[in-house]
Amino acid sequence: MADEKLANELLRGVPAIADYVGETPRQTYHLLETGQLPGFKMPKGNVWHARKSSLNKHYRRLEGSAA
Repeated sequence: MADEKLANELLRGVPAIADYVGETPRQTYHLLETGQLPGFKMPKGNVWHARKSSLNKHYRRLEGSAA
């Protein structure tokens, strides 16, 4: 059950993250590299990962600060 939940929660790769946030892969890569989007790479890995819940929380925070 926990593995299924994590599989549904985790986005793997810049294209998947970009699709989820509605940006181009190039812009998404820049946002991840500069720390403007929450994401991580696995140890000894070169693939970006992000949790949907972390991205949602990030955008809610941005919305709150814009109000």
